Amino acid sequence: MEENQECKYSDLIVTPARLDFENEEGSGFVPPPQDLFIKKAGGEGVLDAGWSLHITSQGHSAWLMANPMSGRGTGRARVFIKSGELEEGGWEGQIEVKIEETLRDKVSVTPSVIPVRCVVRAKEEPAEPEPPPVEPPGEPEEPEEPPPEEPPEEPPVEPPPPGCPLWRLIKKLLELCSSLVRRR
Repeated sequence: MEENQECKYSDLIVTPARLDFENEEGSGFVPPPQDLFIKKAGGEGVLDAGWSLHITSQGHSAWLMANPMSGRGTGRARVFIKSGELEEGGWEGQIEVKIEETLRDKVSVTPSVIPVRCVVRAKEEPAEPEPPPVEPPGEPEEPEEPPPEEPPEEPPVEPPPPGCPLWRLIKKLLELCSSLVRRR
């Protein structure tokens, strides 16, 4: 859609002349809103009248919306969709922009009709993982049990050399313990 396209009737210009939205079914994503600009034709002066939007849409729900729905003078309306409620396919709607009669001129302006299309693409399903390979029938293999763990061998303890002070202390403790055992 080109931004410079416009829908022009009498004293009214509404741009762009068409709105297109796109989304993926069930994505939960909401496409960004688009703006409709409403102004006086010819570029001279200001649109001195009230305007209102009238929306019609194909389908069972109100998927097409605009805000504001009315205004006075040159203005802008933001158009958005709730495509999350739509199934795969092309959805059509339209926005009719009507100008109220001015009391001074008693002039009616032919309404501008802006077509709106929303294309909802099918949800892309993720590829399913491949199933594990099937083993041929036969006796199930039993898992091998690991051999029992043997405790690690402790290295032999060597006594300290006979002249060592620690050795003398140990020797005295052993003598004391054996004398106590003999007394009992």
